[in-house]
Amino acid sequence: MHLDDKSGGPEILFGSTRSYRRDEAGNEVYLWKVELDGISHDPIPNTVFCSKVKRDDMKDEGHIIGLKQTLVGGDLHGIWWRSDRRVYYFVYDWTFSTIKSTVIHEKVN
Repeated sequence: MHLDDKSGGPEILFGSTRSYRRDEAGNEVYLWKVELDGISHDPIPNTVFCSKVKRDDMKDEGHIIGLKQTLVGGDLHGIWWRSDRRVYYFVYDWTFSTIKSTVIHEKVN
């Protein structure tokens, strides 16, 4: 989870989650974001956005270990660690719900 409040625009809280039960879509990753009220910093309910990410390279057991929003385009950048110890760098486009990923390390101990 990360709070983006330095862009001069609205405060946006964003993060990732997945089901803790594999039999209930536990292999799927969900990216979400919500705009916060500028005064109270409470979430604005009609701004909640959640998107399911389903990719062959982001399957099996693993987790997202870092997220950062791009200040210019709004894309979400992140690091994905997979159970076979590969580490991926990915860029998620909120507008088109697309993700591009690249292996950045083959075996992280």
